[in-house]
This record gives sequence, C-alpha cells and structure tokens, in this order.
Amino acid sequence: MAVMEKEFGEEELDARQEFESAKEEIKNKNSEEYNVLRFTLEGLIEELEKHFDSAHANYTATTEQRTIDFKSLTLKDQQRWARDSAAAANRNPRSPAAFPRFASPRPWRSFPRTCLSFLLSA
Repeated sequence: MAVMEKEFGEEELDARQEFESAKEEIKNKNSEEYNVLRFTLEGLIEELEKHFDSAHANYTATTEQRTIDFKSLTLKDQQRWARDSAAAANRNPRSPAAFPRFASPRPWRSFPRTCLSFLLSA
C-alpha cells in the first residue's frame, strides 16, 4: 500500500509540475502575443495620427484661402451693389433703390411677414 501511495504521489507531483509548466508556457506565449499586438496597434495609431494631422493642415490651408476669397468677393459685391443702387436712384427717384431701407441686397428680410403679404397682394 505504501508503495502504491508513493507511486500515486510521484505521478501526482509530475502531473502538477507538467500542468504548471504548460500553464507558464501558455501565459508567456499570450504575453508575447499581447505585446506584439500592442506595438503593432501603437504603430498604426501613430500613422493614423500623422495622416489626420496632414489632412487637417491641408483642410485649414484650403479653407483659409477660400475664406479670404469669399470675403473679397463679398466686399466687391457690396461695393457693386452700392454703386448700382446709387446710379439707379439718380435715374429714377421713385425707385426702391432711392430709399436707404431698400439699398441692401436683401431688403425684404427686415419686414414682418404680414407686411410682405400685404405688399405682395396689392
């Protein structure tokens, strides 16, 4: 009986050591895979951040130029409108351009809707 218990004890010990060693191998393998994936993802994130920064700088430069162009065209349009309004007022004093309230490009925006419907129905 003692011999059998000793044999089973040794087998159990061997099985435990084998189990612990397999457990450590799996743990190390998983740790290595985790680190590889982490480094890969960090590299991808850095690459995407560079791409995003580049796209943002390009967008900012393009938008800045378009904003400057838009402001310039708006100023030219206002000057042309003022010049044309003044010329029209000089030709026909009863024209809406002769009145300062109507000198803006969108004069009807300042009127309430009821006034507009009254003016349009007349």
